Amino acid sequence: MTDQVDGERPVTVVAIPEAVTPVVPPSPMTPPVPRPASERSRLRRPDSVMSITGQWPVPQIIVYYREMKIAWGREAIAALGKTEFMKWLFITFIWTPPDPSVAFTNAHYEGSLFAGNAVLFGTFYHTFGKDDAGPVMLGSLGWAELIRNVARIELIYNDG
Repeated sequence: MTDQVDGERPVTVVAIPEAVTPVVPPSPMTPPVPRPASERSRLRRPDSVMSITGQWPVPQIIVYYREMKIAWGREAIAALGKTEFMKWLFITFIWTPPDPSVAFTNAHYEGSLFAGNAVLFGTFYHTFGKDDAGPVMLGSLGWAELIRNVARIELIYNDG
């Protein structure tokens, strides 16, 4: 409804029922402040790595075997070399002594199906194309170099 008295500007009158609370416009939103890069989470691929700190390399590598997941030190894995690391995996996941008094020897590993059939796949943190994305079979040549960039290792072994 608009009322106008001669010579004055028009006035609009709005009736607000008593039971209705007037609508208050929302206050302007403060734009979100981006977190510093050091605190940002970065997800590279669904099967890959999330780094909370953004620092690389982290000291641990996660090793998966079937339903088991264990973290071991990156420098220790690199120092072992692939062959010794495979023996370590054999002792950790597969080997059981035939008798409690029997100590492990290299012959136990070398004569096992594990030595010939187990394979390691690594997921790299920094990738340079689609060929090194996702799990990639790890070779022994340049083991320490590879381990510097590996975020996770998967042991694949079918014992039967």
